[in-house]
Amino acid sequence: MDSGSSHRRVRHLARAGLVVAAAGAALLLTGTAASAVSTRSLVPERVFQYDPLPAGDRAIQAFDHGRGHDILYTQRIGTNTQLSRCQETSAKTCTQLDTVSLPGYGHGESLDVYTSGTHTYAWIGSNHGSVSPYWSRDASLIEYLPAASGSTKASYRVLGTVTGLAAVAPGHSGEGYRNAVAIADGSDRIAFRSQLDSSAANTYYGVYKLAALTKALTADSDRRMSIAQLSGYRVSHFKLSTRPNNSFQGFDIKGVGSGQKFLYLFGGAAGQHPTIYKYLYTNGGTLTHVKTYQINGGYVGSLEAEGVKVEADPDNGGKERVFIGLNPTRTDTNGRKQYRLYRFAE
Repeated sequence: MDSGSSHRRVRHLARAGLVVAAAGAALLLTGTAASAVSTRSLVPERVFQYDPLPAGDRAIQAFDHGRGHDILYTQRIGTNTQLSRCQETSAKTCTQLDTVSLPGYGHGESLDVYTSGTHTYAWIGSNHGSVSPYWSRDASLIEYLPAASGSTKASYRVLGTVTGLAAVAPGHSGEGYRNAVAIADGSDRIAFRSQLDSSAANTYYGVYKLAALTKALTADSDRRMSIAQLSGYRVSHFKLSTRPNNSFQGFDIKGVGSGQKFLYLFGGAAGQHPTIYKYLYTNGGTLTHVKTYQINGGYVGSLEAEGVKVEADPDNGGKERVFIGLNPTRTDTNGRKQYRLYRFAE
């Protein structure tokens, strides 16, 4: 990666909103002529292996690119989220730099990072539920503060928290049961996902103007607002109960305004092929399933899905790539799981 590249700075400034205040692919067709959804079966390219992990063999729940060579990622430890930073090397590893515990933030299944100047910010799930696996109920905007030289102990500060996320569903209120957040790479959009109860059939998404929402949230005296208070910034919302492999393991969005806008939904338990459903959505809330990606490979094809990002790839001149995380079974000579990041071009 090139930490000084102009495309990297532009990408992150566009994402911020805060600045204002694969090899071997095969193509198959399924469905009817009127509603055909193309399915691409592919073997993704390995980007790197995390080495080592700060919290043993605990699964990496979510990840995102930070500044320069940095990758941030989450793990769950009880009811807390462990947020860590590693640095990609030319040897295709990501070496641990520092880490911080976010008390009570829960499962850690959503993380979206952006940078502005020397600062690193993240939207992340917070306020854990009452029962394991402690899904997050709120979404918080924090600043990640790297460790001082010679230390691995990072810190953070909270810039704002969005609550009451069940209200992304018309006529509903309250915390919701399982919530997640994502922002569109290079675009002024943020999306909140709220599963209202233990049934995935009751799952809703709301898409909002990122810059305006962030400005309002950080200007609030408590830096804490309900999503209902921010409804004026909503540009789209829809219900979506379908999940790949009947599993939710992360989502991402891209696009803005009157152009094409997409939702990527990742799922798959251990033993299933990790699968991404790609949907075209409109500001009016219409959804169209336009593509399915099925992840294959001698090793990667049956591992649990863990996180997806659609964003500029600093290793490929800023070209857009789909990045995915997988929960491995393979271990190294020290008995540690070999967690890796993968990518593919659409």
